[in-house]
Amino acid sequence: MQSRGDATATLFRFGGGSDNTLKALATSTATRSSAAPELVTLKESGVDLDASLWFAIWAPAGTPRAVIDKLSRAGNLGIKGPEAQTMFKAQGFDAIGGSPEDFAKAQAADLEKWKTAVEAAGLRK
Repeated sequence: MQSRGDATATLFRFGGGSDNTLKALATSTATRSSAAPELVTLKESGVDLDASLWFAIWAPAGTPRAVIDKLSRAGNLGIKGPEAQTMFKAQGFDAIGGSPEDFAKAQAADLEKWKTAVEAAGLRK
């Protein structure tokens, strides 16, 4: 299951007003957030970055495929229900669900993206 969210991955700056408020400049997700559709993405602002968040459920290696499929169906039904959608949206998340294969692909892409960023920054383990 995947959840594309930006609740903690939004770029902020301090506002210039006397009330010391924060002003959102952009979201760091690939697409605009349904919680704030007027807020542009970093990519729309000229910064080629997608720092979407995801949450997942893993099972131990060797778990029978039938069990994995059952967990996936249950999880997808749960996050697509009205109560869950209301809760996720209130926290700034767009819960999208998906198959185990969808998640494996997204996870592999994220691992490669951040590996490249870490190496480019010269960071070590």
